[in-house]
Amino acid sequence: FVGILFRARHFFAGRSLWLDEAMLALDVLDLSFWELTQQPLPYQQGAPIGFLFVVKAITLLLGNSEYAFRLYSFGASILALFLLAFLAKFYLRKAGALFALVLFAGGPFLVYFSAETKQYIGDVAVVLLLLFLLHRQLEEEETVRKKVFFLLANMILLWFSHSAVFVVAAVGAVLFLHDWRAKKILFFSLINLILSAISAGLLYWFHLRPLSASSFLRSFWEEAFMPLPPTFRWFGRNWEALLRNPFGIDSFHLFFFFLFLAGIFFLWRRNWQITTSLFLAL
Repeated sequence: FVGILFRARHFFAGRSLWLDEAMLALDVLDLSFWELTQQPLPYQQGAPIGFLFVVKAITLLLGNSEYAFRLYSFGASILALFLLAFLAKFYLRKAGALFALVLFAGGPFLVYFSAETKQYIGDVAVVLLLLFLLHRQLEEEETVRKKVFFLLANMILLWFSHSAVFVVAAVGAVLFLHDWRAKKILFFSLINLILSAISAGLLYWFHLRPLSASSFLRSFWEEAFMPLPPTFRWFGRNWEALLRNPFGIDSFHLFFFFLFLAGIFFLWRRNWQITTSLFLAL
């Protein structure tokens, strides 16, 4: 409830669009649905096609106010909050679940991006939704309806988040290992991997390939990619950046790293499937 209040207060403040938001908003207003698929967009912008389509549809229905442009992010942030609460409650003990929820509900960047005309909080919601769907697949009761929904979600969510490709691959691989270890028929998990790979291939060919051709975007994000050969300095810098954004933690980086390793170990003992999905998605 407090997390929702934080996000609602930020959303209803109605601050003006800043530079990055304004450039993306102009693209949404000026371009048709088809033109939004031709990326990179004007003003050196790039965003998932599903995200752009939803924002475009909202502005056509509700107008071009700041609230309309940010409604997708606000809704995604609320969904992410409930998904995190559910997963934490199911896989962690009470104290651990409360700690995770407090960090997530009050994380300054998670609150900030809940009212931002960018796709980043949507990335968070998509990741948590994929983990939630994996959780449902691991339950004992198996239905055709649940399996079909899982297949479609893995294929469609790729188009709403650039980072989802890593999580879809991780979730698909873990489901296959789970079925193999349980001596189940592997048809469903194989079909999921194949259809997800086809969707990812189409996404790459029609969207990510032309987007990656932008020299501006490549140079802008260059430092985010791991160098070859890897260096400890790069890993350390990115770990500090991860603590700072989204959690707002600016010190005790080594201490939190050991907490992270301990968390992975104890979560593995409780559920290897979710732990492996998280680890592979990193």
